[in-house]
Amino acid sequence: MAPEAPGRLDRDNAALNWHHLAMPPRLACRQGLPLAPVLTLCAALAACSGAPTPAVKPATVTAPAAAVTPAAPAAPTAPVAAASPGAPGAPIHPLRASVAALGGTLDVEIRDLPRAAAEAAIQAAVTEAGEMERMTDPGRADGELAALNAAAGKGPRHVDPRLYAALARALNYCLWSEGKEGPLGGDLHRLWGRDSGMPLSAPPSSEQLNRAVAAADCQRLTLNGREQTVTLAAGSALDLVDFSTGMAVDRAIEVLRQHGSANAFVQIRAVRRGIGPGRDGRGWMIDIPMMGGLREPLGRIFLRDQSLAIATIDDHPLIVAGQPRHHFINQQTGQPAEDGIFAILAVTELATDAQALAATMTITGSQEGEMLTGSIRPRPSLLWLMGTGTGVPLLVEYRWTEVPKR
Repeated sequence: MAPEAPGRLDRDNAALNWHHLAMPPRLACRQGLPLAPVLTLCAALAACSGAPTPAVKPATVTAPAAAVTPAAPAAPTAPVAAASPGAPGAPIHPLRASVAALGGTLDVEIRDLPRAAAEAAIQAAVTEAGEMERMTDPGRADGELAALNAAAGKGPRHVDPRLYAALARALNYCLWSEGKEGPLGGDLHRLWGRDSGMPLSAPPSSEQLNRAVAAADCQRLTLNGREQTVTLAAGSALDLVDFSTGMAVDRAIEVLRQHGSANAFVQIRAVRRGIGPGRDGRGWMIDIPMMGGLREPLGRIFLRDQSLAIATIDDHPLIVAGQPRHHFINQQTGQPAEDGIFAILAVTELATDAQALAATMTITGSQEGEMLTGSIRPRPSLLWLMGTGTGVPLLVEYRWTEVPKR
């Protein structure tokens, strides 16, 4: 249709690292890029081990990625006509950039625009991702989501169309999952310490959880499509933590398309999306990281106009009475997702859906999850790693064979 509370993108001080691909190594400074006073331009040739790959614990990344080690270039793909190509006849200049965003690193790569157009497109995509972070962070005093929570019980509120679309998508998940996952888990996340990351000496009381579950009911959020207004019932709190990273990735991709790119890749933490043929015509190559008790890597997949999200139990787990618990909360029961699923991989068209599916399928488990996904279009591909993460996991697939692997 994972995460800790998003971090803040500091537009004045963020270090935006630009990697010009398929060009001789050099360092230079460029003017006119407002996200950082000094931009480091460094070489990163075209086939740097495929598309950016996540660390095993992607949520722990808090600073921009280091410069990529140069590698032998891959065969270039045919240029795609760009809506904003810059100077007529300008050569295509593959470009990649990284910046801190949403508690991790935002990586953007374009392979079908001249350098000036690619830089402008990436700059705009980074700005858009920062805007989505601001809008969807419930802890930001200047954010629309925080304003909606403060206005709970006070009637309809007009919101930014992008936030309205995000809330509509998340509310659809609430209804589709029968209340297990959705945008109204703010109180539950607070009770379990998910928003703060602080360990709990004991679980919340039954009385507290019952109130929070009632506040998370899908019917407590009303959207008016004609007026573009949002009404939140008194006592409820919005939190888009299981959707916001994917939303930022999707919005960044949309901005890149608006700037003329049809061959681009965006990743934030464990959520990524690729459009177009990638570096060699097969799509954007993703090496699946080693996880848990795997004896060997799961291999690689290729994203062509698709997204991938990976969720694992060791990605900022809840710590309750000294024991790790899943950070995804079943909003129907008020309890963390049950043990038995170490990780899940979700592939579908939109990054928002991939992230939300990874969360929902962790909560439901494979059996119920397969039944639910039968009603989704486009149909996703899912891979559950069943186990505790210490022994060899049992792999449960749903249309995983449909994901391109070569």
